[in-house]
Amino acid sequence: MAYVKKGSTKSLTSAGGAALILGLSARSMVGPEAKGSLAVCLAIALLLSVIMCGRYSRTRKVMPAGLTAGVSLAMAAGAALSASALHP
Repeated sequence: MAYVKKGSTKSLTSAGGAALILGLSARSMVGPEAKGSLAVCLAIALLLSVIMCGRYSRTRKVMPAGLTAGVSLAMAAGAALSASALHP
């Protein structure tokens, strides 16, 4: 969205890179490789959460910072729960 509104190539590049990494991780979430993929997903979700929570605390704008922070925290929680299910 930032790229469309302001022409931010930094936003486009970082979003595309994160999406590519998450997409490749999702493809390998089968079998024994699932642990590594979940760790990558958890790390990216936590990093995005920290960045967007900081941005939300500075701007107090729900869209896009607050919404992205909430979704990222939910993704991190889901990845953590999935990882804990792999370790009985």
